[in-house]
Amino acid sequence: MTYGDFEKSYQRIPSYLYLLKERNPGTIYDYQTTHEDVFLHMCYNPPEGLMIVSDQHKSIQNAIGSVYPNAAHGLCYHHLHKNLTRIGKEALIHFKNAAYAYRVEGFEKFFSELELQSHSAHTRLFLIGVERWARSRSPVPRYSFMTSNAFEVLNSRLLWARRLPVSSLLETFRTIVEKWFDERRASAMSRQHELTEAAYNKLAVQVELSHHLRVYETTTHIYKVEEEKRIHQVDLVSRTCECREFDEDKIPCRHAVAAIRRAGLNVYDFVSGYFKTSNLIETYEAPIRGIPHPDEWNVPSEISSIVVHAPAHIRQSGRPSMSRSRTAFEEESIRR
Repeated sequence: MTYGDFEKSYQRIPSYLYLLKERNPGTIYDYQTTHEDVFLHMCYNPPEGLMIVSDQHKSIQNAIGSVYPNAAHGLCYHHLHKNLTRIGKEALIHFKNAAYAYRVEGFEKFFSELELQSHSAHTRLFLIGVERWARSRSPVPRYSFMTSNAFEVLNSRLLWARRLPVSSLLETFRTIVEKWFDERRASAMSRQHELTEAAYNKLAVQVELSHHLRVYETTTHIYKVEEEKRIHQVDLVSRTCECREFDEDKIPCRHAVAAIRRAGLNVYDFVSGYFKTSNLIETYEAPIRGIPHPDEWNVPSEISSIVVHAPAHIRQSGRPSMSRSRTAFEEESIRR
């Protein structure tokens, strides 16, 4: 697709999205305009239980509230950590432990220890909302998504495309995703193990940690596993453990591995299907098809006739910034 005119690019949005869905069945999208048909925003609709992880930038928070009103907004641990570097190494360890804790009990323990080390940091993090950065207090499962790395990678790939007309920007995004799907499809097809590489490596660590644990069977499917004088109850039917790591990550924790081995079962059978190579192949099986040049578009008149005007925009003097603005907390940290 040629880059084209900025004004006409907005008018092409309905037709572009129509063709995108036609060539890629299952695509879900939405866009909104004002009463004067001026473009507001568009999105690809998620499934239920979406958690968006980002920094504290106000524009991101406002956009999430407008475009994804039902989504939870989590804060990136890495960005919060950078804003708290002045509180000391020990306090930062307590913050990390509180953020990554699987159980509320563990979170409260480490968060209380953080308060003893830095009352100001404790207060700031409490006012931000612990449900936004602590895994155990999140309203939806965060799994291992504690930072905004995935978003940052995509954002960096689209950095140059921000200057393009909007329909060309959308096509650039589609092209990037197509390439990633092709790469992951090839990787999945070449994998010999039944688990994905990340799941296999994580499970291997849990297996190693399980060797020194003592296991007591209480019923046919419930086991008590002792670790450092603490008892963790594992339910192999519900696939849960009191440490909550098995529940959240959907990969057996070290306590669950010990119980599974005691029961004489295959530990791989207790890994969620999401981490099976077969599921990975199925996920990337369908190719993402491109959109032809606008001169070749064949779109119903009821779609092509939809009016979408470009939003009013006053371009600032000088070269447009290609990097994000720092948050207030980041500016404060730099001044210190």
